[in-house]
Amino acid sequence: MADQTADAAKLRESEERRCRATVAADLGALDGLFDEGSVFTHSSGLREGKAEYLASLGSGKLVYKRLESTPESVTVWGDAAVIVGRMQIDAVAGGQARHIDSIYTSVWRRRGNVWRIVTLQSGAAAPAKP
Repeated sequence: MADQTADAAKLRESEERRCRATVAADLGALDGLFDEGSVFTHSSGLREGKAEYLASLGSGKLVYKRLESTPESVTVWGDAAVIVGRMQIDAVAGGQARHIDSIYTSVWRRRGNVWRIVTLQSGAAAPAKP
């Protein structure tokens, strides 16, 4: 159990690094966080592989002004893990400013001591219930 707790803490830390690196468009940091075959499905339904996603950020086609992630659960099974949470995003995509309140699920894989994202999928969050 202690290992799972330590792994969950590392994953939360990695998720925070992903958010900071995305806003900073730090392609080197993001390259280390995403697995080579990773797939990112945006809340719009657009699906990009790692190279496409990094190219969008690097070219300025996609600019994150704010990305705040709140992991609601981190579940670890050996060398695989799933994070489920919410994200608040302010971004400019294709020249249009957007605010997105989304939910997300990310799947991570550990190779050696390094956790990397295999897939990240987000969708529009349901409005808060009164």
